[in-house]
Amino acid sequence: MNTHMSHALFAIFGVALAGCNQAQSPSTHNGQAPSSAGSVAATTSAAPTGSVVSLGEQSTHLQSTVSWDETVASLPKDKAQYLQKIQARYFGSLAFSNDEERQYLEAAGFPSIEEWLNAMQMSDTELKAISDTGDGKAQAIYLDRMIEGASGYLHLRDINDAAYRASPGHSYSLKAYEISTQVQLSHRSPFTGYLLGAMYSTLNYPPSPETAAAGMLVAADAGDPRAAALFSDYLAQHPNLDRDLIQVARNAMDVSP
Repeated sequence: MNTHMSHALFAIFGVALAGCNQAQSPSTHNGQAPSSAGSVAATTSAAPTGSVVSLGEQSTHLQSTVSWDETVASLPKDKAQYLQKIQARYFGSLAFSNDEERQYLEAAGFPSIEEWLNAMQMSDTELKAISDTGDGKAQAIYLDRMIEGASGYLHLRDINDAAYRASPGHSYSLKAYEISTQVQLSHRSPFTGYLLGAMYSTLNYPPSPETAAAGMLVAADAGDPRAAALFSDYLAQHPNLDRDLIQVARNAMDVSP
């Protein structure tokens, strides 16, 4: 890699990773992971084991619906809003129009609606317990939980950096960076491209839309046929992106076997 590209890679990833060894991870707060903003923490159930798929029965009602939008519209408001936030965070990549597309996404490693909703009911500690078993989807959802937990505090970086570093959001952010490599290695799915793109573009400071675009290319490289259109739409919305930085980030986030 030439000097320009090395500097570009540091610009994308280096600042966000600086100081990770000096800060506490979320698991050190009061002996357990801090509650994630917007999540519904289960307080009485034991930490489940096995795959996140096994956390609840498949819903006949959800299976009978045709599309993502119809499924979400059929749900209670809190669950619908939760899924809509996830869909927006991952650039619309979770949507399906029919049962064939839904099956493709689930087979390709995208968490299903049922899996997202099952995870929604879990505390950070319970979700981490499943992630620690090595389940790729559980690891991806746990990383999403860390991104979500950090997001409510990111505005502090522009106001008071010391306050941000003392906040749970900083710990969530550091934990997200810590586990992202594990997810990248263990869950080689197109969804991981979108996941890493969303993570870096959200948590990097200053924000890095190039990494979001790179995540879409990683998803395309991993076989998602919809990714090229998502990438084109994103470029139309962000016409001044640095193409060299996109390529560097694409290489760094590669999930190819």
